[in-house]
Amino acid sequence: MVKISLLVAGLAVALVATVSGPAQGGPAGPDCEVAVSNVTGEQDVDVDARHHRAHQAIDAAIGAGRAKERIADQLRRGLIGTVADPVTGVVTAVMTPEFGPPERVKADGARFVTGCHSASELIEAEDVLTGRSWHPDAARSAFGFSLHGADSRFHVAFDARYPGAAAALAARLGDRVKVTLGAAARAGRLDDGRPHFGGAGLREGSGSMYSNWCTSGFSVRRNASDGQYGSITAGHCFNDGASIYSGPKYYGYSWGKWNYPHHDVLGIRSGSETYDNVIHVDPCCPSTRTVVGRHYPRVGDYVCFSGMVTRALCSIRVQSTGGVFCDPKGCTGGLIEGVRNGEVFVRSGDSGGPIYVRTGSNSALAAGMIVAGAGGGTLAYGEMIHVIESHLNVTLLTS
Repeated sequence: MVKISLLVAGLAVALVATVSGPAQGGPAGPDCEVAVSNVTGEQDVDVDARHHRAHQAIDAAIGAGRAKERIADQLRRGLIGTVADPVTGVVTAVMTPEFGPPERVKADGARFVTGCHSASELIEAEDVLTGRSWHPDAARSAFGFSLHGADSRFHVAFDARYPGAAAALAARLGDRVKVTLGAAARAGRLDDGRPHFGGAGLREGSGSMYSNWCTSGFSVRRNASDGQYGSITAGHCFNDGASIYSGPKYYGYSWGKWNYPHHDVLGIRSGSETYDNVIHVDPCCPSTRTVVGRHYPRVGDYVCFSGMVTRALCSIRVQSTGGVFCDPKGCTGGLIEGVRNGEVFVRSGDSGGPIYVRTGSNSALAAGMIVAGAGGGTLAYGEMIHVIESHLNVTLLTS
């Protein structure tokens, strides 16, 4: 318990002390840029539907959107990334030069262009990032990254405490990378009682409602023969068999932590506690939402986060579904990577919190779970809901 408390205290300090100072490689050539409309906010229904149809057509043509695959695997199929225009709903698939665009895909809003850098060049860059041996501090620092179709470059948000490693990475990868410096860390409501909701503050052992250090995700049911109900949270929050509380109120015990950090996922269950398909979404209006289904996130979607510290925030744009977060424990890939117009929207203690899409006036669709933040909290990463269900062999509670 002491070890975990000290770790979380360290993360809180790291996330508050934000340092911004770009140390980046050379700019990409003008033919590497994919222009999109410069707007903020969520799409209207027609634009959202168009961009989902386009994504489905692109996925069918080149096999994009596979859960937990390495970026190298998508590059071997010729895909650098996708770019969604928030005004028109057009989705652009950026292909490697050696593959070029596939045969014309007949779908409203889908188009193909050729990007910069060969598949082998970008695969080598990912190997450098995940190998973490380009500098003596590379393996001890935390950073998140994804490959952006908009400019055919890896965007890396690097721990500001290790500027030497960040500069060495920029020098090593050149115009294949853009590196920025900032805080990076794996990231009640505070005394959530029965029936338990998602978005509640969690800690190991009973304590003050102000001493929680992680957040619960969505309520689930085990597919095993016992059929027990429970919840989920981030794998880095607790070890198996821990007695989990929300402040002074018992929440359940932890289970299912395996293959970490490849999967940053953990289950919570109890034969005596009760759990409901409801998540906390305060500070306003409403303060809770009922989970009625799932949402498979796509690049260009807008989602909401609800961690116990930052609480509920929406208009978070998904800029990658192949994000990777690395720290001294290793790397977690296949993550949702979200941004919110340069604003801080995730903090230490939010880990495990729900990622969702609003539907109706009081309902939500489960999209994933918060696991990490970078860029001083202006960039966040989350596991996808279908990955969590498969990994833990559980079923999301819905109504």
